[in-house]
Amino acid sequence: MAERFCKLVFSDKTAALCMFTDASLTGHALVSTQVRRWQDDVPIEEQQHDLLVCRGGIFKWAQRNWSIVEKYPIVKACADLDYMLVREGGFHGYCDHSNMVKLFSPDHEVKQHARGKLQRWALTLVGYRYVIHHIAGENNLWVDILSRWGQPADATAGTTLAVKRVTIRSALRKLRTSTGETHW
Repeated sequence: MAERFCKLVFSDKTAALCMFTDASLTGHALVSTQVRRWQDDVPIEEQQHDLLVCRGGIFKWAQRNWSIVEKYPIVKACADLDYMLVREGGFHGYCDHSNMVKLFSPDHEVKQHARGKLQRWALTLVGYRYVIHHIAGENNLWVDILSRWGQPADATAGTTLAVKRVTIRSALRKLRTSTGETHW
């Protein structure tokens, strides 16, 4: 019976390391795997993966207001899993957010408002060898499930809200002429 359960294995320095990430509005997920016999002509979802790390979490308070790019745990994973990710062959990062791939691509110019954040991220990533790949959302299924795991159903989902702007105006007081004295 134990054979049917997913087994965690130790990291093999000669295996290809893969890191899958995803973020939803309220949670994030990371799954790290290794492929012992990498086949270049086989798609990533058909490779034979060994599970190394499986993590997820729910965003709290102000974290829920982060942009979706900030919610992806790539940089945090590099800081937390450096013992595994720093390797001669580097690692492959996979995410279903195409803008994330563009942010980490050296061929694209980044807009001014994102440069400062990216420079801070670059300081964390400078010691790693990696390639970020885009993966179709339906092939990024496990981290997609983990990023939504255990979260309460949103009662307002699908509900249309009407917003009405109300302006309150108070009566204006007449200006008084200055008597030379200032009363604080």
